[in-house]
Amino acid sequence: MENNFRIKRHSIVTLIMMLYSLVLSAQDCPSIIGDVKIQPPILPETCIADVFANPSLQTISSGKAIAIVLASSKAETTFSWTVTQTGVEGATSGSGNVIAQVLTNTGDEMGIVTYMVTPRSDKCFGTPVSIVINVESLFKNTAVSGTFTKNNCGVGGTGSAVNYRVPAGTYTTVTQAAADALAQDDINRNGQAYANTTGTCSFKNIEKSGSFTKTNCGFGGTGSVFIYTVPTGTYTAVTQAAADTLAQDDVNRNGQAYANANGTCTFSSTKSGSFTKNNCGVGGTGSVVVYSKTITSIISQADADTLAQNDVNANGQVYT
Repeated sequence: MENNFRIKRHSIVTLIMMLYSLVLSAQDCPSIIGDVKIQPPILPETCIADVFANPSLQTISSGKAIAIVLASSKAETTFSWTVTQTGVEGATSGSGNVIAQVLTNTGDEMGIVTYMVTPRSDKCFGTPVSIVINVESLFKNTAVSGTFTKNNCGVGGTGSAVNYRVPAGTYTTVTQAAADALAQDDINRNGQAYANTTGTCSFKNIEKSGSFTKTNCGFGGTGSVFIYTVPTGTYTAVTQAAADTLAQDDVNRNGQAYANANGTCTFSSTKSGSFTKNNCGVGGTGSVVVYSKTITSIISQADADTLAQNDVNANGQVYT
């Protein structure tokens, strides 16, 4: 307990001596006259870089250019941007005071481009703002076709019909009518040339004929002469010469057979007889007369012979 008392006593003495020292020091300083001001702490300056976009939202047709002007309320502010695009091509990240780019829709639905623009003043970056661009989809043509006849075959040739087709989706533009018009214009411009290049020519034969004598009449018969004809246009080929050759081949192959099947045979027979005139009257002696007759038949030689003999028999005496 005595030790504790000594420690406390020592502390009190030390405190008294410190206070005395302060008083003596203050007496050596000049007097302070006026108000004492306390300087507030210096805080970091708030970044006031900002950006205004004109326009900040718009809808454009596919394939059109945008021109977005960037401005700020603080001079010497610069701008940079990043891009997110869906169903669109042509948007790229960059920097500057104007976003000037051509945006093209790559699908069948509305495409979207979002530009995230960040302003900067010296080393201070302001709050980014977003600019949304809607890009309308293009219209695609429907399928269309036309039929054209090849017209460069030359004399005597007939061109084939050729179908020229523009598939759906070949042309794209801002309206359906315009896309279809482009497809139709394609047909109008290129259809005939396509037919002339890819089509075929056909030529028809001129008339061909030949004379044929029936050769199967049998003994004594004379065959008739028969004209076998292949009419114009019976055969078609890729050249006039080829078509005419086909017709002539027909004549050569079939003419004789046709004559034998359809021609006629002629059989000739000459018969004669001697007849004495028997109508001279009393005391008269009639002369002897030879009566001859030639008869033809298209049936047979026997038929010709019979007809001739019958004629002689029937008319010989009368003839005298």
